[in-house]
Amino acid sequence: MKFIVDAQLPRVLALRFIELGHDAIHVNELPNGGDTRDSEITAFADETGRVVVTKDNDFRHTHVAAGRPSRLLFITLGNLRNRDLLTHVTTHQAAIVDSLDRTAFVEPRRVWADLARVVPLAPLRCGPCSRSPGSVRP
Repeated sequence: MKFIVDAQLPRVLALRFIELGHDAIHVNELPNGGDTRDSEITAFADETGRVVVTKDNDFRHTHVAAGRPSRLLFITLGNLRNRDLLTHVTTHQAAIVDSLDRTAFVEPRRVWADLARVVPLAPLRCGPCSRSPGSVRP
């Protein structure tokens, strides 16, 4: 699977996806680096078949409202240390990839006594616009 990791997530996350056998880049590798606009990241991801990996709510709202980016891994695990985030991705990468093969929007969530589990969010509705993720396509 191909990923692009957004600026507020660590570059080592892209490296971990590579270690796990995926094609991954970090936004800092794009010509404008961390200054790349969300719309440019979305266009690049959709043109190259990449999943946007982010914790930026703007991507979530754009995906729900307009189906862009076409695939989104929305990280809402709270403020984890990089080590814990990498452990989560490594432990659950098969479930993450399987979920992304089945749905356009995946959100791993932190569970109180558990580090995390993967929850595909197809039936969840976005509060601001009350649409299901992935329900609107360009």
